[in-house]
Amino acid sequence: MNKEELLWLRRYNQYCGKFMYKERCRRGISEQKISRGVCTRTELRKMENGDTPWKKMIGDYLLQRLGVPTEYFEVMADARELNGWRDREDICLVVFEQPQKAQQLLEVYQKKYRKKTPFEEQFLKKMQTILMMQAYKKSFESKSVDVEREKSEGENLVESARQTVLCTLPDGWEKKKLSKFLLAPCELESILLLANCLLLIGKTDEAMQMHKKVADYVKQAKFEPKVQILIYPQVALLGMKLELYAGNEEKAFSYGMEALELLRHQYSQRYVVFVLEELLNVLECISVKGKEDQKYKEEETEVTEFLKTFEELYRLFSHPKKRMWQSIIVSNTHEIGLTLKMLRKAMGLSAAKVSAANPDHLTARQIEKIEAGTHRPSGRNYEMLMQFYHKTGLEGQLLLETDSLEVLHQRQEIVDFIIREEWDNAWESFQSFKEKLDVNVPLNRQEVLFMESNILYKREKLASDEYLRMLKEALSCTMPELPLEKWNMWVFQREEGSLAGNIADKLEKSGEYECAKQIYQALYESFELQMKRTQIPYRGYVVITTGLVNLLGDHKLYRQSMQKDKKIIKALLNDTIEDVDFFLYDICWGLYELEKEEVDKKEEYQNWRRKLFLISYQLASFFYSENSVKFYEEQAVKYLGEKMTL
Repeated sequence: MNKEELLWLRRYNQYCGKFMYKERCRRGISEQKISRGVCTRTELRKMENGDTPWKKMIGDYLLQRLGVPTEYFEVMADARELNGWRDREDICLVVFEQPQKAQQLLEVYQKKYRKKTPFEEQFLKKMQTILMMQAYKKSFESKSVDVEREKSEGENLVESARQTVLCTLPDGWEKKKLSKFLLAPCELESILLLANCLLLIGKTDEAMQMHKKVADYVKQAKFEPKVQILIYPQVALLGMKLELYAGNEEKAFSYGMEALELLRHQYSQRYVVFVLEELLNVLECISVKGKEDQKYKEEETEVTEFLKTFEELYRLFSHPKKRMWQSIIVSNTHEIGLTLKMLRKAMGLSAAKVSAANPDHLTARQIEKIEAGTHRPSGRNYEMLMQFYHKTGLEGQLLLETDSLEVLHQRQEIVDFIIREEWDNAWESFQSFKEKLDVNVPLNRQEVLFMESNILYKREKLASDEYLRMLKEALSCTMPELPLEKWNMWVFQREEGSLAGNIADKLEKSGEYECAKQIYQALYESFELQMKRTQIPYRGYVVITTGLVNLLGDHKLYRQSMQKDKKIIKALLNDTIEDVDFFLYDICWGLYELEKEEVDKKEEYQNWRRKLFLISYQLASFFYSENSVKFYEEQAVKYLGEKMTL
């Protein structure tokens, strides 16, 4: 690597590396403690200094050890990293319900990726142990079993779980306090898996001690909710089982309710069916013991309804009811090769023309290999191409140009206020937030303009034409002027996509239907192309699809609208599902209108929309979406033929 490339890489990695370094030092954490089992201290130092490329997966692992939500970053990854993530996701989806298929996928993964990181090895061993647990339960569920064989297989099961933990923790870790280590949620999950195996073979005391260590670690770490959601449902699941075994039904109930409340407030479905099922089991035990408290009866009714809702949702959309979840998030990650290919096409250039304009750098063939994901560009070449395509902001950085975790926390606070439509609270927090940012930086100026225009408009302090002007100004902070027909090839970052979607919405409402439709369609195509590899929606994709289906419905294109509703629902079932109720309701609207045209299918459509409307209603209740609940109650007579209240 020459001096020029080295300097560029330092600039490329300065955001992620600098942030991690500052947060590590602020908390007094040594290089050895954070890097143990994942990378060498030298490798860590190079990542923090920007002397080596920032790797998405390893970087996420290290940040999670610090308790930092990786959603705060928008980064690049190569095809190998994203392909590996997708292959692991496919295993997660079938490990509980299709164990034979999961075993086949595990074997394929082992052969496909010869060189694996410690966390990949840990993931594979974790999946293998889960498959062994299921086989163990099935083999010895009958009363007449071979005691010696059961003991032998039980020992093998526990050893497999121990090896999973040892992928990132040293020998003898059990004899130390977990606080001596810095642990990411997936590492804590491996320890819980070991505790589950110990419980399964009858070593309850050891299981309890191990569970307590993990529960204490999570409590003392004071993870913020976006990190806590990655581990606490699993802590609560085992906690409920152990407390029931010990006869502490109320403590078991407390574990279950804490996990449930976390899921509800974080719009999450991680292990939701597991939690609801075990919570019902706890409530049944409480009932058997004669504790007929009204509080428990009401909770049992609500939990039962929530469980039915999720089971029906998963059934209707052919989604697994029970699955594993990865802790690595890719909804904020762009693939290097695809990004460069899309930007080249957005500029209307062939690979040959790009090469001819930069004769000292890359040949057309090299450009094609980079775009195909078979070759990773050097730092110098990546910078050259991004500058040539007039793209800034995709340089492995935070959502804002800041190295302050406090500022990022406040941004999330404002976003949460906006989601809950608490506009006065959002405005109050925004006033101090904007003072902490350098608005001369394009990314920061974009964020300030976007938030300010949205909050003022919703508070009725901003006229529609001024709102639209501010949105366009915010978008121009990071996006060059492009013909609208080229927008489908622009790589929209999180805020860019949301801004463009809001612009289209305002244009439609002002009567510029064709222009709005063209923008929505271009945005939709751009995000669909970027999602092809991971099948996980980018955050802006929801905003865009919401606007697009509304536009299609307003112009009576119900079948097209419903087709897009179903597609995004299936995508969201693999991610956060805070907006699923809206898309279910949109299908209800389409079916209601189609009944008038297709009288012979009226009964079929009525049954379908009744099911979907009830799920929408219950999901809104589950996630404490008060405005949505009120709206659905108002629409109940139209879609159900009767009033309803929760």
